[in-house]
Amino acid sequence: MPTAEAELLGVVDGAAIEHLAVRDDGSVVAAGQAGYRGSQTGHSRFDNLWVSAFAEEGGLLWEQAIPVPENEFDERSVTDLSVGSDGSVFISVVDDSDVPVSDNAVSKFAADGTPLWTTILPSRPRGVAATGNGGAIAVGLELAQDAPGFVYGWAAHLDSLGAIVSTRTWVNPDGRGTLFDSVTASDEHGFLIGGSWGTSPQSSQAQAWLLWVDDDLQTLAEILLPASGGTDRVPELRLNADGSGLALVDVDVGVGVGVGVGVGVGVGVKTLVTVSAEAAILSTVAIDPDLTLHSPYSSAGYLGTEHPNCDFDVVDPTNTCNVTEFVNIEDEQRQWEVAIDGCHLRATHAMSAEAAVVSFHCLVLSGDDSIASAQLHRIQLP
Repeated sequence: MPTAEAELLGVVDGAAIEHLAVRDDGSVVAAGQAGYRGSQTGHSRFDNLWVSAFAEEGGLLWEQAIPVPENEFDERSVTDLSVGSDGSVFISVVDDSDVPVSDNAVSKFAADGTPLWTTILPSRPRGVAATGNGGAIAVGLELAQDAPGFVYGWAAHLDSLGAIVSTRTWVNPDGRGTLFDSVTASDEHGFLIGGSWGTSPQSSQAQAWLLWVDDDLQTLAEILLPASGGTDRVPELRLNADGSGLALVDVDVGVGVGVGVGVGVGVGVKTLVTVSAEAAILSTVAIDPDLTLHSPYSSAGYLGTEHPNCDFDVVDPTNTCNVTEFVNIEDEQRQWEVAIDGCHLRATHAMSAEAAVVSFHCLVLSGDDSIASAQLHRIQLP
């Protein structure tokens, strides 16, 4: 198996990168966690949420940290990352704690990392996308007040100053697992949102759901994709130049409990679906269900990863994960390998059929303690 050429863009001690995006100038923006303080009860603990930028040729350009309250490490997370055409950066932060005043928010940073604004949101954002006017759209879920255990799809449109222009909730009394996972934006074609439309009042069973909305969040077109009988999600989206959408559909065949806030990684069928701007299915490509961390880049291509000999339920600095990458182009599968001992792949972003950026989360032993670091690489496919 060939080894891909990996260019190291940066190493950040005490950090873990969860989300990646590439700006028009070739620089890479990363978001996740920083301030590693060791492993507790099998999970890594960090002091801060974190966003940063790396130069195209490598090296850290800037970083910003958002402190997390001492008792809320497991409740706060960066759920998505988006970059504007001017290089500005948006992150969505979700607060799953039960405190009366939550910190669900979208934050905007200038291209040079200067914090511009943070808007507290009334519901929990799971995705964010920069808009052409310097604002953003956030999507996610709203906890139903009239039906305990239910969640509804929710979206908010923010202007360039962070003010909430419009919000909308999609109420579904017949399914408790209705929510949005992803969103992408286009000046010409509005916003494309991906999520789950609940089909059962007793479980999180749901169909994958795509809809196009305008600036006022009014529906232009929508489609429910064929149901699998499990919890169908749309964790990744792309909006093409012609208005068609590219959606990664992930199915969790073990229908989950609760309200869908913590729906896990799918273990069933995975597909790459292209849908026209008129909400008609154009093509479907099956994805190997054993692969994780998918990143689509065309109607017939995706980046996936396999992790042999890795146990992600336990943080173990001696764990060695030899990562194998798969790229499927027009039904011809290419395999290549990037392996770093003691590290596992944490995030991927497919730039094209020839290149990607990936992050590794690495743990090393130092006396009785473990030390975490994040490694960011640009990969040129052989």
